[in-house]
Amino acid sequence: SGNLNSSRGLLSFFQNSSSPNLGSVEATSASTINGGKVDYRTSLIRDKANHQAAAELSSFLWVLSHEMSLDNFGTVENEVFTAIFGFVHCSDASKRMAGVAALDSLIESPSADEEKKAIKFANNLSSSLRAPYGDYEFLSAVSRSLGHMAMRTTNVDFVESEITRALEWLRSDRSQRRLAASLTLKELAINAPTAFFAKTTQTNVGHGGSNEFLDHIIPVLADPQPIVRACAADALSQCLKILVNRQHASLTALLCQIHFSLMESLTPDMTKKKTSAAIAEAEQAIHGSLLAMACMLQYTRDFILPRF
Repeated sequence: SGNLNSSRGLLSFFQNSSSPNLGSVEATSASTINGGKVDYRTSLIRDKANHQAAAELSSFLWVLSHEMSLDNFGTVENEVFTAIFGFVHCSDASKRMAGVAALDSLIESPSADEEKKAIKFANNLSSSLRAPYGDYEFLSAVSRSLGHMAMRTTNVDFVESEITRALEWLRSDRSQRRLAASLTLKELAINAPTAFFAKTTQTNVGHGGSNEFLDHIIPVLADPQPIVRACAADALSQCLKILVNRQHASLTALLCQIHFSLMESLTPDMTKKKTSAAIAEAEQAIHGSLLAMACMLQYTRDFILPRF
């Protein structure tokens, strides 16, 4: 009973300490995917407070797991999880970020039922990617937690399902979906490279092979939102790193495919008079292609340098 009351007190502490009063902090704003503003300095201070509080919550649960019976500990952790999931899906941005920090800190903590915990965490993170309020800061934090889970989980189906959905979202015309997909694929490529390679690469006997990620990333590199283009390039970097490290049989053909698409964007037809909208689209494509070319220079120098 005392431990249960202590856990409730710690949840109250977490809520208060993870959302400090930041009203006096000067604004240094940067645009987000939704057109809102994020105060970068405030974000750093908030993240530090979130992770400190989350670390204390995690440490306390470790202690309780050794001091309480399995049934009592299961009751406590369910109450903690319910509160955290409420934070993650809250309409308040600060509480959402606090919730994701807490969830991430508990991924490696002991549980009365590890399998149920993993399912709950995976479902809440997956649904968070579909949230209508998902801006870069939130989606980035959620995708990092998905990567954290992917690195530890033995549930290959969970990882593969996230990769499949992210690949589907790459084909979307919605910038928010493309952003979530790019962030997720980057983290899963880093933390679950074997699953990423197996799920994105198709080998056709006698015809080389293809890569589903590369097939769909080029349009995302020309997205109207700069943050989406930058995140798509980051995801491309990780994909190229995996392909090069694993010496994919059709690597040269895949790189030629990317190079051809990038050069098309970098050399637009200047003989025709274009509308302002068409000019803007061309500039977006050029920016994304330059970002992608930088990725190729970093990971495929033997291929790309002779083509300059």
